[in-house]
Amino acid sequence: GDIPHTKRSSTLKAFSEDQSGILLATDVAARGLNFPSLDWIVQYDPPCETKDYVHRAGRSARAGQAGHALLFLLPSERQYIEVLQLRGLNDISALSLSATLTTASGLCPGITQEGEAKARGNTFSDGSGEAFTTAVQTRLEETVQQDDVDYKASIEEKFKGDPKQRRKAKKQAVGPLLEGARKAFSAFVRAYPAKEKAVKHIFNARALHLGHIARSLALKDAPKMVSKASSNNDEEGKGNKMSGEKRKSRLAFNSSNSKKEDDDDDAMDVEGEENERYMSLLGDALEEQRDRKSPSAKKKKTEGGGADTRKRMMEAAKMMQQGLEYM
Repeated sequence: GDIPHTKRSSTLKAFSEDQSGILLATDVAARGLNFPSLDWIVQYDPPCETKDYVHRAGRSARAGQAGHALLFLLPSERQYIEVLQLRGLNDISALSLSATLTTASGLCPGITQEGEAKARGNTFSDGSGEAFTTAVQTRLEETVQQDDVDYKASIEEKFKGDPKQRRKAKKQAVGPLLEGARKAFSAFVRAYPAKEKAVKHIFNARALHLGHIARSLALKDAPKMVSKASSNNDEEGKGNKMSGEKRKSRLAFNSSNSKKEDDDDDAMDVEGEENERYMSLLGDALEEQRDRKSPSAKKKKTEGGGADTRKRMMEAAKMMQQGLEYM
């Protein structure tokens, strides 16, 4: 969604003209796109709204041509198939994971042998399919780790003549693949419970195995460490942005003006606290008035209570009015 329009248009054009290819896309590509002879739609995650599944799958099998749609579901999400069938999608069949992996291992014998060699004599319960997946998982994790090492090495080389800047940059440096995987993990965990109300009971965040989610994104870190690293990167980015804005302000104005701006900020904070106090006072008065109107509160009503409430409301309103005049 954040890709510039010109680049997006050129990417779609190139994909349409190629004889074969794979296009990775978000829900931005779920509607309004027409690709000739598109064979497969692979959905790694179910959409937030079930109606979008039809739009996603509808990118294939257009103009009377054949097409297929594949949807990945966790064991805890199997009930989603019933939801799709209630929407009229009855031609749905489950694929055997074991048979699929066995077929893949036969197509890539070198990777399968690599997995069997790393097992060090241990036999896999699922035969060659499990050996194949083990090798693929190891390759992905090693690729992400090596990319991080190479990126930090390039940072060290870039700031070779400045030890202080090199230490600072290297401390904050994270390889592009590792950073992307961490962001994807955080985004997945946040988006998972954001399904429509009708299927929220199926996509229960408590049923997720966060360790497996992290491994599926080629992350070897524990989920807690992944989330912590992602939040630290976000906070550092915000801190750098604020520091840059403050630095620009210092350059644009002299020190006296900068001091005046700091004083103004402090004054605004004080005014904000005062306004919150006034709003709290007014809220308490209104709450007390509502309590006095309720049947249970009438028994506890004391003489002069109504006048006292009105007095407090008038006082709060007057204080707010005075505060607004000086803002």
